[in-house]
Amino acid sequence: MISIENQLIELIESVNLYMSKIPNGCTKIAEFLRNGQRDEAYNSISNFVEGIEWVSSSFNILKNNNYSIIFNEEKMKSLLLEVNDTLEQRDQNVLADLFEYEIASFFEEESQLAIAKKM
Repeated sequence: MISIENQLIELIESVNLYMSKIPNGCTKIAEFLRNGQRDEAYNSISNFVEGIEWVSSSFNILKNNNYSIIFNEEKMKSLLLEVNDTLEQRDQNVLADLFEYEIASFFEEESQLAIAKKM
C-alpha cells in the first residue's frame, strides 16, 4: 500500500507535469481561435478550466497536509475571471491574445511549483 506521503509526492509531480504543459496548450488555444476553429478552441478552453480547477484542489490537498506552496494563486484566479469575461464578450481576438500572451507567460514563469513540507 502506498503511503499518504508518497501519494502527496505523486500529486506534486502530476501538478508540475500538468503545469509544464499549460503554455503550449494556451498557444494552441490561441491558434484555434485565430484560425476560426471554434469547436476545438472552446473544447480546449473547457479542458483548461477543468485542469486549473484540479490544480487548485490539488493545492488545497497539499496545504491541508502541511505543505507550503509558493505560487501566485490570486493571479491565476484573476486570469480565469478575465477568460470568463472575454468569453462573455465573444471577442475571439482578445481571447486569443489573453491565452497566448498573458496566460501562457504566467504559466511559463510559474511552471515549476515551489513546494515544501512544513516541519
